[in-house]
Amino acid sequence: MEPVLLDITESAGLERRRWPVTRGVPLPCGQIREVDELAVTTSDHVIPSQLRTLSRWPDGTIKWVLVDTQVDVAAHGTTTLQLVAGNHVAEPVEAIELTETDHDVTVCTGPLRFTVRRDRVAICEDVELGARSDEGNFTPHIEVNDGAGMEIWGRISEGASLGGTKRRIYGIGSTCRASLAPDAWSVTVEESGPLRAVITCRGALEAEAPMHHYRGYRPIHFTLRLYAYAGQPFLRILHTTVMTLNPQQVEVEELGLRWSLPATDGLRCRAGGLEDDVTLVGEDRLELRHVNGEQGTIARFGHAGSGDTIPGGGTAPDTTSRDVMDAPVAGWLTAFGSQAGLGVAMRHMAEECPKALRIITTGEATTGAVDALPYSHPDSTPLDLARYAEDVAWHEGEGIYSDGTGTAKTTELFVSWFEPAQEPVAAQTLEGLLAQPHVGIAPDHLATCQVTGGFEPASDQFPASERLLGGLIDWLRRQIVDGRWVGFLDWGDFLIAFEESAQTWRYHGRWGWCNSEWDPRPGVWIQYLRSGDPALFDLAEAMTRHSADVDTCHWHGYRPYFVGGCFRHSVSHFSDEPSASHTFLDNWIDYYYLTGDLRTLEVLREAGEFCKRYNWTEDARFSFSLRSIANVLRGLLYVYEVTQDESCLQRALEVYEVVARGQNPDGSWNKRFQVSTPDKLPTQLPFGMATEGTTTIYLRKP
Repeated sequence: MEPVLLDITESAGLERRRWPVTRGVPLPCGQIREVDELAVTTSDHVIPSQLRTLSRWPDGTIKWVLVDTQVDVAAHGTTTLQLVAGNHVAEPVEAIELTETDHDVTVCTGPLRFTVRRDRVAICEDVELGARSDEGNFTPHIEVNDGAGMEIWGRISEGASLGGTKRRIYGIGSTCRASLAPDAWSVTVEESGPLRAVITCRGALEAEAPMHHYRGYRPIHFTLRLYAYAGQPFLRILHTTVMTLNPQQVEVEELGLRWSLPATDGLRCRAGGLEDDVTLVGEDRLELRHVNGEQGTIARFGHAGSGDTIPGGGTAPDTTSRDVMDAPVAGWLTAFGSQAGLGVAMRHMAEECPKALRIITTGEATTGAVDALPYSHPDSTPLDLARYAEDVAWHEGEGIYSDGTGTAKTTELFVSWFEPAQEPVAAQTLEGLLAQPHVGIAPDHLATCQVTGGFEPASDQFPASERLLGGLIDWLRRQIVDGRWVGFLDWGDFLIAFEESAQTWRYHGRWGWCNSEWDPRPGVWIQYLRSGDPALFDLAEAMTRHSADVDTCHWHGYRPYFVGGCFRHSVSHFSDEPSASHTFLDNWIDYYYLTGDLRTLEVLREAGEFCKRYNWTEDARFSFSLRSIANVLRGLLYVYEVTQDESCLQRALEVYEVVARGQNPDGSWNKRFQVSTPDKLPTQLPFGMATEGTTTIYLRKP
């Protein structure tokens, strides 16, 4: 096998040392059978790596392999690695040690050791900073949180005032906590290797309302994936919330994660955008917020009457806030006392607003906590998951009523623990985690491996085609980025129907969001692969994550067949039923192959089950949607490729037989066809009603 070059490019101006990088790499058919036949090298020596097979060619050789390694990169520099054939092994300087029991999982990265409990809801319960001895034994120097684990919570409202004495009350509304649902708690180790480990925690948030309330009400489910890296004191966290509530009755006011800090005389704090630190004492609070995608604010609340000056200008008043910056601020903050410190960073704070990071101190001894708030509006504006209207625009072809039940959102966070003297290093690390180096692979190699079925790398050979493709992708970028389509549910998508007469976007009827209508995401991925442009990776990632979370149903209590399908296009992201005709797996598979993202793999599995449920009829009054059945066929084969689930392959063969039966003598297919009739058309002209895989609707003549 020819060496595969991996170019790691640093663009944030930060020097990286033993920096973790991950990238999926395609391999030519017939070359490599097992990952132990591969090694990662610099120009002159083998370096430590962790490899995982993502998929295989039909002959059993590896098609895609996930490469994890650690690399030194100079600020604004590029380091080139090679993936080569060879069984050379290099041991990491600091290898991860992971210990599992029935009661807990303990991970030691070298400088950091933490525990996740299995017998109760407790994450990072015992966090220690230390070092390994020459014999390899971990010696703790500091216990960071005195045994207090991370809290996971949300707050819901279930009522509204209609004016006067009129109120609409559906429930008590309250804070919901993971600790109240121990029977829903589970912990699994999804990856365990020398350089990276992934621990996945699943649970539910149960309401704690004390009055007129019975146990067991769980309006939100969640998944936390904790990524630990060898030699590093930080974790990457993917926090996924799944809305298991009734959107007609319930709104989400806030979602949160909290880490505790030991008592101290005063808590010193820094935030992205502040030049100097701020000291919090007693009942005090520092918040970093993004609300509208453009304006970031850093504010201080509470007892600041001693005349403390906030860096950036002004003196903090009592019990009120003061914005200290009117431009976007970096999405990180740190808090540290005399014993230990903790820093948190949140990716896409501005784009996925409203989000916040918060440091709170309480009591005379000044105990502290750091909150990451994936959803939090300063005016308490709740997250509304209801349908845009109760009526259905049947006259426009809008289908079956649906709402935000089962939609999801994943927020990417980083948390780092440090000794107080190391705060500047920790802050720089958080900055670096929000601006990761790009790992590039030569388009010629990707094309040789027939990635996405094959493509021609970008060049001057076809200038008109390049202008067309480049113009389309640039238009998509302008719509999302320059058009400021931001928001907790909106980032990564945009509305596509503009009403000239009203001079505004269309907020009613069948046509709405781009992702769930004409699916441009695979085109963005292919253009990235053709060009290697990092900006296109970021654009495609935002669109793909939105599609996998927001545009897909992940839970449904009374329509379980919705799960795994993508909502059909409408004015809300989720206001028309999930259907096979709008469930596009192509972009998910591209993203999974390039990143090995386990959340995406989880959604691919859900979609595989959805596709297996696809149904059809040979009743001549109905027709097949060609797009629906084609999506199902491709989807089943994609899921089989990455999971080797034989039931997906078997169902794909059954679907293929039906597709073949529907083919016309000239080799074409009707847009909507029926296999039971001689002309392959339904008896209901002009082309019948599509079943769409989940719904059968037809009109009777009087």
